[in-house]
Amino acid sequence: VRSRRQRQMCIRDRAWRAHPELHAAGALLPVALHFSGDQLSQFISTVLPQHLTQPVPYFAFALELVPLLSSTKGMHGYMAKSGALEYLLQRALHVARQPNAKPAARGHAIDLLASLWVHFAIGLQAIPLEPLAPPAATDPEDPEGSIPKDSSAIVLAEIKRGCRDPDFELQLTAHMALFRLLDHFAAATHPAAPVLFKVLAFSMIENHHEAVMRQFLARNMQHTLAQQPQIPVGVLLKPLVKQATLYGYNNCDFDFFLVLAKHPRLGLRHALLLMQFLGKVCLNDALHGRVGSIPFLVLVERFHDQE
Repeated sequence: VRSRRQRQMCIRDRAWRAHPELHAAGALLPVALHFSGDQLSQFISTVLPQHLTQPVPYFAFALELVPLLSSTKGMHGYMAKSGALEYLLQRALHVARQPNAKPAARGHAIDLLASLWVHFAIGLQAIPLEPLAPPAATDPEDPEGSIPKDSSAIVLAEIKRGCRDPDFELQLTAHMALFRLLDHFAAATHPAAPVLFKVLAFSMIENHHEAVMRQFLARNMQHTLAQQPQIPVGVLLKPLVKQATLYGYNNCDFDFFLVLAKHPRLGLRHALLLMQFLGKVCLNDALHGRVGSIPFLVLVERFHDQE
């Protein structure tokens, strides 16, 4: 049996080396699962690192492998018990925490952390992790630098650090990971959804002065709110209106205000706050007055019969 297993491993390794063009397409993933069998943990921790020595190709393969494993019957328990899930998590955390690692490698590591959280949320929480090192910069949401003990909280902390990284592409990658997590957990009414929404809402306020990042976050948040009618938008509206009042606004902001005006979870108290801001724009701003009147009229039509 061992000899047959070795021959199968050799065939798989030769196929891996002979057909690199198929790696990204995922065509060899079923083959890898077939030949690794009940040795999947060794395949992930030993065989793959021998052929994919750099972090980017290894994480790229793992990002294709994780959804396939998640959809396989009985794989959730196996991934947790065999140590394969912990190995992927620890390796991704190791690269994500390295300040000298290439941004592409850290971006792939952050993507893998988010994918593991999405597909193996229950198994992830049961994995013991080493405490985080003190953050380089003080987190406004955690000024005392307290260390989270839950694995999902540690993963979230790493993604948040990526959102504040000096590299712009890594910031985009980390924010997109948060949006994917929010879309998934909000649809599943997972307890992590409100936390993720608050993190993204705070990031929108924090990046108000960065025009490109601000528009990127606003467009993605519009898409999320359109898909998730149960998200409480009032948490975001008050600080957003304050930032727009103090530091200005553009056409993209009014597209976002229109989405907020139509959102089912917008209450009367926050609607009045938004109407007060939009009314001033309509009366005093010749450039943006017309575009500001659109969400204003939506709010009037929606709440005109309430005291």
